[in-house]
Amino acid sequence: MADLLLTDDWDLSITETGDLALTNENLSVAQTIGNSIKLILGESWYDPTSGLSLNTLLNEQSGPNLSFIQTTLNDAAMKVTGVVDADTLLSYDHNTRRLTGTIYATTQTGKTLHVTL
Repeated sequence: MADLLLTDDWDLSITETGDLALTNENLSVAQTIGNSIKLILGESWYDPTSGLSLNTLLNEQSGPNLSFIQTTLNDAAMKVTGVVDADTLLSYDHNTRRLTGTIYATTQTGKTLHVTL
């Protein structure tokens, strides 16, 4: 399955001849995972029930529950067509309140994709 190729800034990519660039199957799955974990619950015009709830994921009082966030991100990745396994590794810096990490998703073809948060 090919999708439109997105840049690192999530903008459309253009080929040297001026056409819209397309992805390969694995990159398409990786981009779909990236989209699914960035979608906030209620923001999708066509399916307002899809997305992740920020209020549930982020607890401002004690900081984020990393185990819960990992499970939520794994579940979101597993909903992407073509993904057979997902494992998320997270790191949280309490001083900067910055959450970083990577989702390692295995596709039906056996390829492991690295999706950086």
